[in-house]
Amino acid sequence: MLENYVRNALVEDIFKAERAYFLACAIGEQTEVLNSREHGNFGILFGAFQRSLQTEAISAISRLYDKPHPKYPIRSIPSLLQYIEDNIASLPELKQIPNLTKAAVSIGMPDDVVSLITSDQQGFAQALVTYFRLKISAIEGSLDALKNYRDKTVAHNESISDITPPLLTEIDDLLSLAKSLVGILGWAYLDYVYQYNTEYILTSDAKRPTVALKRLVKYLERYSND
Repeated sequence: MLENYVRNALVEDIFKAERAYFLACAIGEQTEVLNSREHGNFGILFGAFQRSLQTEAISAISRLYDKPHPKYPIRSIPSLLQYIEDNIASLPELKQIPNLTKAAVSIGMPDDVVSLITSDQQGFAQALVTYFRLKISAIEGSLDALKNYRDKTVAHNESISDITPPLLTEIDDLLSLAKSLVGILGWAYLDYVYQYNTEYILTSDAKRPTVALKRLVKYLERYSND
């Protein structure tokens, strides 16, 4: 169940969110070239792509933080934390302890929490839940803004004109926290590397469409000058 939460839900949504987020930002950075008649006047095409990408990024990040539902299971961070808390006694033994310790220190876990890795594995699991719940509480404002925008403009078409999308810094904070949790759980229970030295391994894959877009822009610039 733990592996299902992480691999088939959190990792998937982080990847979708980062891929869409990076590509939407890259389109914005290349607006001048893409809108230029000289370079083919592709602004309307990439504008449509950008709006769809923004919707995908907001939807994926919102799913990461959806609260548990009493009637049907939701594979989100709050649901995962609840699952860990409810099943502490049956969790597998911690794996990759040296790397787990290093990762816990790198994301700022307190020393008394880090020390539990080698002294009290069930205590560490509970402390991990508490730590990430506190981190979520600290960005509750950004999370509320994201979900409000998702609910009122993406999931529904409400007649409201003053709803603004979340700031890029807010999106960064929400993704960073999700990646930190996945990184810790990868070392702790899945024997899998998701984050190393604070670098989330799959981010480079999520950036590949952005790299391709930059190559396309260079091609358009070169072609228009031939």
